[in-house]
Amino acid sequence: MPINERNATDFKNELGNTLKKAEGFREKLYYDGKNIATIGCGFNVTLKEILKKVCDKKYSEPKMNEEEFTGLLNAINGVKAKTKENLRSKVSEYLEGIKTKDGKSTKFGKFELDDDQIINILPEVVEIFRDGLNKKLAYTSISLQESMIDENSIGSNEYIALMSMTYNNPSLVGDGLKAHLRARNRFGAWYEIRYKSNADNEIGIAKWRFIESNELKMRTITEGLKEMSWQT
Repeated sequence: MPINERNATDFKNELGNTLKKAEGFREKLYYDGKNIATIGCGFNVTLKEILKKVCDKKYSEPKMNEEEFTGLLNAINGVKAKTKENLRSKVSEYLEGIKTKDGKSTKFGKFELDDDQIINILPEVVEIFRDGLNKKLAYTSISLQESMIDENSIGSNEYIALMSMTYNNPSLVGDGLKAHLRARNRFGAWYEIRYKSNADNEIGIAKWRFIESNELKMRTITEGLKEMSWQT
């Protein structure tokens, strides 16, 4: 079966739902499997660009000034013993030290996100990865997202799968997968995502790859055999 794109009926929300199923939503700070300080839907808040997007949504009124923001970034990156308890304590201690002008109360609330805030931040974090993915999809049949993804965006299930992989780790959309996409080989792309992008057979990664490969709708052995015969 060649790759003929299958349009998502509600592209922005379907992309968000795929990332939510794969990554999950976390309202409080934690360290991910690579000991990276994270919140929300895998938001890497050790990176200035991503933390800025989180703070702009979380602290819109009053907004953080540059000095306050830099202090928060330093607090996150300055934790020595990397446990979620230490991370949360360090950030809380920093924020509680920033007072209003009268000095009677803290200027900013807890560094936590609810589901609505995560959903609102997510497209802006995805935007960081969009251009890189588009470049990798050159000379494939996958339609690119030429502008920031919003409620009016039209896109495919295939792009959702590939963006989810890029969001997890940009290197996952590598030469092998790109070769299958350029050859319009749906089964090859499905197999690459489902099995070859999790060499260590980690359960959490397997869950992520299962969700993404399902976006390609290659779910049966019969379809795979048909694809193999189509390629020969």
